[in-house]
Amino acid sequence: LMQSTLIARMDKAKQDGCIQRLSHCLATIWPGADYSNWNRLDRLAPHQLECIKHSQQNKISSSSVAALYNDIGVYKHVCAEYSQAETLFLKALEIQNELSPYIDESEVGMSYTNLASLYVTLGRFGEADSLLKKALAIWRRIIPLEESLIATSLTDLARLYRQQRRYDEAEPLLLEALKILRQTPQPNSSSIATVLNNSAVLFEAQRRFEDAKPLYEESLSMRRQHLPKGHPDIAESLNNLAGLYTIQKRYDEAESLYQEALAIRRQALPKAHQNIALTLNNIAWFWMTQGKLTDAEPLYKEALTILENTLGKDHPDTKYVRQNYDRLRLKLINTQQM
Repeated sequence: LMQSTLIARMDKAKQDGCIQRLSHCLATIWPGADYSNWNRLDRLAPHQLECIKHSQQNKISSSSVAALYNDIGVYKHVCAEYSQAETLFLKALEIQNELSPYIDESEVGMSYTNLASLYVTLGRFGEADSLLKKALAIWRRIIPLEESLIATSLTDLARLYRQQRRYDEAEPLLLEALKILRQTPQPNSSSIATVLNNSAVLFEAQRRFEDAKPLYEESLSMRRQHLPKGHPDIAESLNNLAGLYTIQKRYDEAESLYQEALAIRRQALPKAHQNIALTLNNIAWFWMTQGKLTDAEPLYKEALTILENTLGKDHPDTKYVRQNYDRLRLKLINTQQM
């Protein structure tokens, strides 16, 4: 009510000035959509959305307003609200295109990166590929301003190529990213751990298990050391290493890692997040490898429900989990008939 009263007393020029100042302030204090900032993000997000609403009503376009769209888009992506995230990212790019050539290139690069990350999540790999290459071209052009952004784009592009089974193209990108990060004056341990983890995932996909194992273990060790307890990135390393241990039939170690990964993800992520579903799928597969079919069934059901509701029935992850669930049901039928 107070907001409405104050706004009603302002003419358009004053409203525009307030919106510009507020959008700049919000963009400046936005802490980044990291788990450790989650409480602050929950408090700031409504103010971001309110500022966006007024900027739309007053038809205001500026770099700080575009930053608002980007920031809240990243937040919505992490919250698994994918349709809203896409709308926000596209609006940020639209504003930046309107302001070109007077907009900072690095801001456009971040918009490309954010939208590409969402498209990878949604399985829209062709669109993601184009955006990541545009972002990488920007980072290479403005270096040495920020070398870590080159490493991030290289890592993202390698992840995309791995999912497309373009393994020979992915590996040199990860090697270049790791070299850049290790040579920076103040190496970012979290970023290095991400590259190590992604390299291990690539090696595992190529069945290079002995190459993958030390990278998974190093990544997990670094994340435990440098990230807060219960951080989702720790869960990623736990989940991935557990999968490798399952392949190597180290079942006791795998089970412990899987359960810790699931507990962290249930605590740290939204209930409908795809990473919770993928961990549930992995644990169900783990139970299947040991013949514990009835233990696996409810996990597959929950995983499939999450993915169908968030990503749709035709997403690659949804299809993958459905195939696993269908195999389980066939095994259950065969067991009952024996």
